[in-house]
Amino acid sequence: MGAIPYVCSGADVMRPGIKAIDEGIAKESPVAVIDEKYGKILAVGISLFDSEEMRKMEKGKVIKNLHYVGDWIWNFNKQP
Repeated sequence: MGAIPYVCSGADVMRPGIKAIDEGIAKESPVAVIDEKYGKILAVGISLFDSEEMRKMEKGKVIKNLHYVGDWIWNFNKQP
């Protein structure tokens, strides 16, 4: 939960901030970063490792943040 403000500002996702990892994530595949409390998507990124590798890690960057809540692409289709 402490990483949410950073992820929503464009920070990449570090392994200690991940509470659950879905099965079958392939390296370099698109992933959604979801808030554990409310279940809302916070960001879309690219996995730097597959799900098995991520589970074995204790630290380090695991998701490259591409788009996050509030960036220009996220808000592209909203009316002014």
